Amino acid sequence: MTGHDSTRSPLLGIRPLWAIAGMAILLTITAAQLWASRTLVTHLEWSVAAYVVFVAVSVLAVQPAPDPYPLRRAALMAAALGAASALVTANYATDDPGLASWPGGASGTVFVILAMRGRVDVAWWGLVLTNAPTFVWSAAV
Repeated sequence: MTGHDSTRSPLLGIRPLWAIAGMAILLTITAAQLWASRTLVTHLEWSVAAYVVFVAVSVLAVQPAPDPYPLRRAALMAAALGAASALVTANYATDDPGLASWPGGASGTVFVILAMRGRVDVAWWGLVLTNAPTFVWSAAV
C-alpha cells in the first residue's frame, strides 16, 4: 500500500463526495443570488451563461487531480471565471447592483481551493481577473 488514496487530495484532505456536497451548497446559494438579482441586470441570459461557466469551473475544481493542481487547467479556470465576471459586470442595469455582483464572492471559493491545492499564484491572478471588471465599472459610475 502506497499510503496515498487517489480519491483524496493530499492538500485538501477530503474525499470528492464531501467537496461536491459543499460545492452543491455554494452553487445553490449562488443560484438564489442570481435569481434575486434578475431585475438588476439588463440581460438575464448573460448572467445565466456566467453561472453555467461558474458551475462548470466549480465542478472541475473538486475533481480528483494531482497536487499541485495542473497549471494549465487552473489557469483556464481562472480565465473562465474572469470572463464570466466581465459578462455579469457589463450587464448591470443600475448603479447599485447588489446581489448581481455575485461572481466576485462565488469565484473566491474556487480560488481558495486552487490555493489549497498548490496554485496560490493562479488563485491571486484569478482574483485580479474576477474583480477587475468591477473595479473598471465602479470607476465609470
